[in-house]
Amino acid sequence: MVLEDLDRNSRKNDALTILDATTEFYETIFLSGGHEIAWDIVKRLNSRISRLRVMTLSTINRTVSGPARMREIFNAILRNDPDAATAACRAHIMEAARIAHTLLKSEK
Repeated sequence: MVLEDLDRNSRKNDALTILDATTEFYETIFLSGGHEIAWDIVKRLNSRISRLRVMTLSTINRTVSGPARMREIFNAILRNDPDAATAACRAHIMEAARIAHTLLKSEK
């Protein structure tokens, strides 16, 4: 299962391996939902933001919180609870955005 791979890879604390596992997670969600075109767009965006993704995945505690957020997304989808899935996705994205913003600010 993709989430098990993500959990295992997160414990290794290797950002590139985690990046591969998260990409597989997103791909599974998009394609399972029949959103092939949206997945194609996301793949292109991911290639542009991969540096930010690696930066956020490399921060302290992100290897714990990221997979936990993805599990929340997965569980909401499994329960067929679109409101909870939406909230979990937003929380996941906002957390990553805060980390990226902090990291980019500190580079200046």
